[in-house]
Amino acid sequence: GSNGALVVPGLGPATHVAAPAVVAVDATGAGDCFCGTLAVLLAEGATLADAARVSVAAAALSVTAAGARGLLPGRGEAESLAARLTARPAGG
Repeated sequence: GSNGALVVPGLGPATHVAAPAVVAVDATGAGDCFCGTLAVLLAEGATLADAARVSVAAAALSVTAAGARGLLPGRGEAESLAARLTARPAGG
């Protein structure tokens, strides 16, 4: 959601990945977009934090159009937005 994601690995500190500011039109399917992106990136060997950053970006982009299939961003678009997102230790 608009708060981003909290990454809590089995070992190591928790990290908060901030969500980008977008004009949300319809949140239908945003969670599916996040989970699908996360699953693909983890299967490809990305770290949990890196996968979460791109997943937050993809989900943010997906809410900018109506309907569950309104806007499913391409990988390049999600990765480009993710590169601009901040991640910081949680709780601090």
